[in-house]
Amino acid sequence: PGYAATHSVNLMQGMLLAIWRLEALGLPPCRGPMARALADWLNAPGHKAADIWATREPAPDLFAEAKSVTVAIWDSGFDTDLFADRLAIDPAEPLDGRDNDGNGVVDDIHGPTFDFRLMPTPFSLPPLTKGLAGRLGLQLALDKGERDIGYGLETPEASLFAQRARDASADEQAEDVDGSIEEAGRGHGTAVASIVARDAPWVRLYNVSALPWDVRPRPVPSTEPEIARWVALMPGLGARMRGAGVRIVNMSWEVDAAADADSLLESGLETDPERARLRAQAMYRQIASALRALIEACPDILFVTGAGNSNQSDEVLAAVPQSFRLPNLIVAGATAGSGRATTFTTFGKTVKIYALGENIPITVPGGAIMRGQGTSFASPGVAHAAAAMLAVNPALSPPELIEGILDTATDGDTGIRLLHTGHAVEWARAHRKARS
Repeated sequence: PGYAATHSVNLMQGMLLAIWRLEALGLPPCRGPMARALADWLNAPGHKAADIWATREPAPDLFAEAKSVTVAIWDSGFDTDLFADRLAIDPAEPLDGRDNDGNGVVDDIHGPTFDFRLMPTPFSLPPLTKGLAGRLGLQLALDKGERDIGYGLETPEASLFAQRARDASADEQAEDVDGSIEEAGRGHGTAVASIVARDAPWVRLYNVSALPWDVRPRPVPSTEPEIARWVALMPGLGARMRGAGVRIVNMSWEVDAAADADSLLESGLETDPERARLRAQAMYRQIASALRALIEACPDILFVTGAGNSNQSDEVLAAVPQSFRLPNLIVAGATAGSGRATTFTTFGKTVKIYALGENIPITVPGGAIMRGQGTSFASPGVAHAAAAMLAVNPALSPPELIEGILDTATDGDTGIRLLHTGHAVEWARAHRKARS
C-alpha cells in the first residue's frame, strides 16, 4: 500500500524487503549446512552468553513493610482482568453509575480510556476487529511460535509457525501478517503492565489509554482533528493522574515528525511529500508542546520512556518524549541478557540507563505468555525498579529516584549504564534511614 501511494520505499523498508528476499530465496538451498555450522558455534563453551539480569533483582525480605505504589501504564490499554488484585482506584471516578469527571465514560475507575481517534471509550483495551476475533487462537499460537523460533526454543507453537510458513498460501500469509500487526499493537499495553507488576504485589496499575494512532493493519493516520483532541486532553490527564496518586508513568512509545509524514503519504491522505512533511511537523510541534507541559505540570511523578528501536542516535530520531531534558523524566535503552546493548536500541546523550530489552517474558491479553523485545519492554523494567524503590521509601522525589537508579547502575560496554534494581532498592532504604 505504501509503494502504491508514493511509488517509492524508504531506506528501512528497502532493507527489510532485501532481507525477506534473501530469507525466502537464498537460505533454503543451504539451510542444512548453515544450521549445523551455527549450532556448532552457539554450543561452543566460549560462546555461551552470560545472563547478568537474574542476579540484579532485590531480595524479597527488603519488602517486608512495602507500601503500595501506583504506576500509570500510558499505552494502548491493558487487560484489566489479568491484574484484578493490582488495579488502582481513581477517586475522581467512584463506582456510582455517573460520569463524575465529565470525560464521556461512566465509572472508568481504573483510569481514563479513549479510542485511537481520542473519543471516550469504556473499553480497557482496543476491541478485536472481526478479522482477528475469528482467528485469535491461531494468531496467538503463530505469534508465540515466531518468537520461540527467534530465541531457539523448540515448542509446539514454533513447529506450527514453521509449518505455516512453508505451507500457507499467499492470502493466508497476508492474514497472518495483518493479525500479527493488530495483536502486537492491541496487546502492547498488557505486555508493558505485566513487566511493571511482575513479582511486585505492592504495584497498583492505573490505565491511561490515550494515544493518537490506530493499532489495526493499514491504519488511517491521525490528522489535525485527532491531534487537537489529544492536546485538549493533556491537562485533564495530568490532573487525573495526580489526583489518583500516580507516582510513576511508563510511556513505551514515541512521536516523530518523519514517521507521521510517511504515514500521510502511504495512506494516500497526502500525495505531495513536502506538504506531508509540513503537516506532520505542525502536528508534531503541537504534540511536543502539550506533552512537555503535562510532564512539567506533574513534578511529583516520574515519567519513564523507552529510547526507541531505530538503531540510530537520539539526535537523529528527534522523537518526543525521548528528546525532553526534564528532571522527572528518564529514558531507557535496551540490552540483551549479557548486558550488551541490542542492535536495535536508539542511543545517545538522553539515554541515561539501559535495562533488559530482549527475550523478556511478557503477558498478552487473555493471559498467554510469550517472549518480547524492544525498548518498550526495557522501559517498564526501569519503572518496576523505581516502584520498588518507592515501596520501601515513599518519600523519594522523581529526581531522587533518578539519582538512585543512576548511582547504583553498573558500567557496561561502550560506556552505557546498566540498571541494578537490587542495589537501587538498597539505596532507597539507606536514603530513608539517612533522612530519619
